[in-house]
Amino acid sequence: MKTLILINVGTPDSPEPIDVGRYLNEFLMDKNIITLPRPLRDVLVKLIIVPRRKFASSEKYKRIWTQQGSPLLVESQKLRNQLQSEMGADWNVELGMQVGNPSLTTVFEKALAQADEIYICPLYQQYHHCRYRGNHLLYLFLQGNYL
Repeated sequence: MKTLILINVGTPDSPEPIDVGRYLNEFLMDKNIITLPRPLRDVLVKLIIVPRRKFASSEKYKRIWTQQGSPLLVESQKLRNQLQSEMGADWNVELGMQVGNPSLTTVFEKALAQADEIYICPLYQQYHHCRYRGNHLLYLFLQGNYL
């Protein structure tokens, strides 16, 4: 079985401040996003950015959220479903989010356990080293090829 993994950056689980805060924390604590040493990143993200931004960002998410959920997730799932239909039964098409759900780690683990061949397709609008590097290192780690 071949697996194609579509990767997107991610989205909060809901537009509510608690979920937006969780999302911002996970996203900004990535050492490839904010490259400060961990103690400084902790202070900056957990005590300054997230407590201040989660409410304002929540309001912005509420403006674009649909009945089906996050537009990014909904459209990514539609693409995944269309590709699965086009590629047929020999392929398993999965969607993983770098931050949030569906978890990229879970998708990678499932693919590594079931697939003979794995193909990765980032859905980012442009190349960015921090997203690529994080995805690549996670994949290598889960394969047991990186410590």
